[in-house]
Amino acid sequence: MPFGTAEGIGIYFDGVNLPGEVYRECDINVVLEEFSRRLEGEGEIRGHWQGPTETALYIYGKSKSTMRDLLSDYMKSYPLCRGARIVDITPG
Repeated sequence: MPFGTAEGIGIYFDGVNLPGEVYRECDINVVLEEFSRRLEGEGEIRGHWQGPTETALYIYGKSKSTMRDLLSDYMKSYPLCRGARIVDITPG
C-alpha cells in the first residue's frame, strides 16, 4: 500500500432512474476498464460499494481535479454514467 498523501473522489452511479436499455446494454466493467486506462499514473480505483439505488467507485490519486478532468469526457459519453455524481473524499 503506497504511503503518503492522496486525494480522493467517489463516483456514485444511478442504479434505478436511467432507461432500462442502459442497464441492459451497458456494463460497469467497461467503466472500470476505461477509468483505469484514463487514470493511469494519476490515480486508481481502490474500492467500491453497491447499495439499493447507487453503485460507487472510490478513486484515489495525486489530484482530485486532475482525476475529474481525465474522466469527464468519458462520463459525458457513456450512458451508464448519466446522472452520476462525483463527491470529494476528505480525510476523516
